[in-house]
Amino acid sequence: MKTAMKTVMALAMVCMAVSVMAQPPRGERPSPEDRARMMAERMRRELSLTDQQVEQITRLNLNAFRTRMPQDSIARKKMTDERAEQMKKILTPEQYEKWTELRNTRMRQRARMTPEQIVARRVALMKKELALTDQQAARIEQMQLEAWKNRKQEAENRKKEQVARQNQLKDILTPEQYAKWRELQKQQHRNRGPKDGHRPGVHGPHRPAPADHAE
Repeated sequence: MKTAMKTVMALAMVCMAVSVMAQPPRGERPSPEDRARMMAERMRRELSLTDQQVEQITRLNLNAFRTRMPQDSIARKKMTDERAEQMKKILTPEQYEKWTELRNTRMRQRARMTPEQIVARRVALMKKELALTDQQAARIEQMQLEAWKNRKQEAENRKKEQVARQNQLKDILTPEQYAKWRELQKQQHRNRGPKDGHRPGVHGPHRPAPADHAE
């Protein structure tokens, strides 16, 4: 029995090591400082912000871009709520109400958008805020779309490899060992929490929401 358990644990560790994949490279993007300023300036136009408010929101956005989102869903919600409270202190009640409405509207719109539409919208914003040429905008859009396609293909390949490994283990292990291995995998997944996610080809590794959440 002890030998069987050692075998199961060893196989689980091997599978975990094989399944760890490096994050694919992201398409070209502006720096966190540029993005933080760009989003704050857009909020200036939408909410008629003062210079002081723009500076405060820029710092808030930059901190969000530099902070890694917790894996635990409860911790993520807590962090998001804390940032909303920070925004509430910076904005007037009228500005905060309008900001909340705009953010919710954008989130609903993004949920219905294709990756191509998301990339096009992001590049259009970059072109406007960073004064990109048509050639620069076209190259950045192409890079981000190619990055999304590559990630999509790699995700499909990883899924196929995972299924193939599971089938191989199923042939090697006894039914009891395989059931125990599956249970160990589930337990390890619960201990790790959800993996970092990202929008297809656009955002890269999941990060905490900046003040102006949806771009």
